[in-house]
Amino acid sequence: MVMALFGREREIAQVESLVAQIPEQGDALVIRGEAGIGKSALLAVALDRARALGFATAVASGVQSETHLPFAGLHQLIQPMLETAAELPVAQREALLNAFGMGDGQAPQPFLIALAVLNLLGEAAAAEPLLVVVEDLQWLDRPTTDVLAFVTRRLRSEPIGMLLAVREGYATTLDDIGLPELSLGTLDPSAAGELLDSQPAKLSAGVRWRVLAEAAGNPLALVELPIALDREPGPPSGEFLPLTARLERSFATRLAELSRRTRMLLLACAANDGHDLREALTAAGTVTGTELLLADLAPAVDLGLVTLHERSIRFRHPLVRSAIYQKAGLLDRQVIHLALADVHTPDPDRRAWHRAAALDHPDDSVAADLEQVALRARQRGALTVAVTALRRAAELSEHVADRAMRLLRTAELAFELGRGELITELLALTDPALLGEPERARLAWLNEMREEGRNEGPQRVRRLIVTAEERERAGDRALARNFVRAAAMRCWWRDPGAELRHRVIALAERLAAHDDDPELLVALATAAPVERAGELIGRLTRLRETRLDGAMARLLGVAASTIGAHELSAAFLDHSISELRAQGRLGVLAQSLTSQMLNQLLGGDWPSAMLVAEECERLTRETQQPRWQSAALSILAALAGLRGDVSRGWSWPLRASGCWAASRSPPTSPRPSTPGA
Repeated sequence: MVMALFGREREIAQVESLVAQIPEQGDALVIRGEAGIGKSALLAVALDRARALGFATAVASGVQSETHLPFAGLHQLIQPMLETAAELPVAQREALLNAFGMGDGQAPQPFLIALAVLNLLGEAAAAEPLLVVVEDLQWLDRPTTDVLAFVTRRLRSEPIGMLLAVREGYATTLDDIGLPELSLGTLDPSAAGELLDSQPAKLSAGVRWRVLAEAAGNPLALVELPIALDREPGPPSGEFLPLTARLERSFATRLAELSRRTRMLLLACAANDGHDLREALTAAGTVTGTELLLADLAPAVDLGLVTLHERSIRFRHPLVRSAIYQKAGLLDRQVIHLALADVHTPDPDRRAWHRAAALDHPDDSVAADLEQVALRARQRGALTVAVTALRRAAELSEHVADRAMRLLRTAELAFELGRGELITELLALTDPALLGEPERARLAWLNEMREEGRNEGPQRVRRLIVTAEERERAGDRALARNFVRAAAMRCWWRDPGAELRHRVIALAERLAAHDDDPELLVALATAAPVERAGELIGRLTRLRETRLDGAMARLLGVAASTIGAHELSAAFLDHSISELRAQGRLGVLAQSLTSQMLNQLLGGDWPSAMLVAEECERLTRETQQPRWQSAALSILAALAGLRGDVSRGWSWPLRASGCWAASRSPPTSPRPSTPGA
């Protein structure tokens, strides 16, 4: 709180104003700044003001080690309200409880979960105005931040205020939704000197100058460095360090005053992916060979490093947790993680993460466990967790082939998430010279997905056919079908000639699982849209009510669109968009939206086409898919022209041409629309 009293009068007035207006109008504010800049103190001011006015409060704090646990932050935020969840509509209640592992374990349904949270908050605010405070937003799990983004857009009709503190330099899902921001800068020299002089430790002139210079106006450093220096005869030793590292060293100096038993208990708390003190006591006790008690934590509580809430432990600031973990020796960290792995034996996911954290060398058994973690995460729609687990599994793989395969599969999942920069990073770790034939084929498929906009004509189609035939001979029929589908799509973009189209069709029919195999129908629709259109409409209609994966439903929507069955296409795409959105597969979702906006434009539903095109443009830009972004911009230009909006009609094509230049693949197809691969 003391940090907020120095040089923060304007910021204090702003958050107090937001709190005061909550009964009349809900609102949200993002507080952004570097570590230790005073975000926590400003949140404390707001909470004090809200409680003084008799408002209810709900508080959550992100923890770096929990970012891979879906909905962990959300559970922390609304746990006190769960007793009223019984009053929610059944579908919302079940979706919310499933997200917390308290239901039947079905895949999360993000929209229903977000709606349930909004209703819970609204119910709490009906009794008394509510202030929601979220600290360290950058370390909340992605599903939780998605829910918060949903809620913040709907606050104005509720007596709910929301303050979200995020560390500078971290991107979150709330960055692009237009929330007002309060940026906290460093303290000016006068305020920094006043804050430093208010600390109990009395510093010599030379030490005071150095602290001011190295703290560079950071309030937390100005408070913590004197504490670290209080028992030191001079300034911190060592060369100049970045501010956050310098703060961590300050916290580590305080750790030196603690016994090994207490330090190991703190390390167990820092390494654990939860707040349960019993888990940390058990793990630290295993490492020290003694039974540890609550009394062993008392010195750390007295120093203000941690606080206790019944049987859970909280670090006063995330930097404290980071300092404890980073300053511990490598061996201590490894044995703590091994002990925590034993503690979490009933939970295979948490056990696998701790086993992996304990390793500094490859281990196939742990890699296999993490691969299963990734599989389970993908099944429940947590693709970000799946990517992290699979990438770590690749790092721990003992054999080059296994490592390469896992890296490529990670890149494929990253493509579904729309993480273009991650795909590039992952492929850079893969040496093609060390790959076997199966891995080279998967790499070729990944490059085909990334470079689908490059139109090389018949040569590319021929290469794809040859690769598909090679994978068929190798027994990898699933990958072979992928290459056939890509070849068929290129036949749609630019006719390679009857001979190649017939080869594509014959190969697709030979590889098909059955007559109504969705992959077969997509290949037929794009390689022979005129010759096979009549029969395809009947075959696609039979599949209309079939429950399909979101990506496959997208392909059927594309197939229907290519033969002019736009109403049938829209049905498949509606299902695809719903599934992909729920699973967070943003890369493929953007492509589904592209196809849907074309259907709506051709069907005369201009308002819907406009909404979808605007979302599609934003999403394709964020997921770095310039070809699809150009399609969205082109539709926006067409809609502007149809409405007579000349200025916007000219601006969109200019941006679209820039996207095509970025993709280095100008459109060459004479077709009226460009379906997705």
